[in-house]
Amino acid sequence: IILRARRTHWQLDSGGEHFAPFGTLLGDTSTSVTSTHYQAVRVVNPSTNFASDEDTCVLVLCYEPRPLECKFLERHYKHTQTFIPLEGKPLVGFFAPSNESAEEPDLDAVRCFAFDGSAGFVMHKGVWHEQPFPLVPGTKAVCILRNETVRELKPTDERTQECHGQDIDKLNLAVRHNLIFTADADAAAAALLSETESLQ
Repeated sequence: IILRARRTHWQLDSGGEHFAPFGTLLGDTSTSVTSTHYQAVRVVNPSTNFASDEDTCVLVLCYEPRPLECKFLERHYKHTQTFIPLEGKPLVGFFAPSNESAEEPDLDAVRCFAFDGSAGFVMHKGVWHEQPFPLVPGTKAVCILRNETVRELKPTDERTQECHGQDIDKLNLAVRHNLIFTADADAAAAALLSETESLQ
């Protein structure tokens, strides 16, 4: 069996307008207001879509580069998973819009985004996604999720390595559809570098 690869549409999204169907970027301070108690502190809450409960946990993920090959997509029902890169290192992510009534993501709607490391993101509930991909060694990110999700990330099917539970569906696209999504890491890195240079 030959595994089919499908290149995704990928883009930089420093403003967040293209990412809006999938979630909210954290980092835009254009709507900040002065703190009630501290004049030197400005406050903004861009994550009005954030939702979780007392089962929330915070993890620090330590990434090493791996091929930009999205074989799995997962979604969460009870929280809005959040990733916040540390040390300004970029991440690349694959996403498909939430479709709660469907058992699988819309494979024609999968998109890939390159994040420059200056902002995190909060995904809407039910948005399909893969664990972010780093572009440089030693990348770290804070991940906000639920303890239940961590427990449910154990495969319920050894052959497919899929996970199913109360707060997760993680599907193996390679097994189900003989398909993986790919993106060009060199192009993403070059675009991020170009954007960084244009801001200086």
